[in-house]
Amino acid sequence: MYTVYSSPDDESCEEERIASQLQEYVGRCNGLEHELDRLKMQLECERGAANQSLHERDAVISTLLEQLDVKHTQCLDLTNRLQDARGELERVALCNVEKRLVASGLYAYFEQRDLKLKQDILGTLLDTMELSADDDHRLRRFSRCEAEVKEFKRRAWG
Repeated sequence: MYTVYSSPDDESCEEERIASQLQEYVGRCNGLEHELDRLKMQLECERGAANQSLHERDAVISTLLEQLDVKHTQCLDLTNRLQDARGELERVALCNVEKRLVASGLYAYFEQRDLKLKQDILGTLLDTMELSADDDHRLRRFSRCEAEVKEFKRRAWG
């Protein structure tokens, strides 16, 4: 093996070179530390912005849910009002149909000369009108009495 002897100038150069490299590494470390600090600050800013966005999103969702609830309530109210209106319309339409039916039945009743047919027409009209049992019974009894009187008059004159 060979032994290499170095001179003090070589050692001094080596120390300077190592010191220079050390300075360079320290500089890089400082630069990396600054970059790390900058990235940490950027991360905190972005977290804050994300949290702010989440809060805003939650507020918007809450507002939309409240509006949905109001609209749902309005929809139910309108549905109930529509059903009420339909019921009223059906009642009025049925009433009008019944009135027309009764009017045409009365017309046929007064035009009819045949006593039996008159009784049938009146019975149909009374059934259509759906009167209370007492009213229905009274009208049917009265119509029989009237028929008997007319029959009696017809026989007496006839």
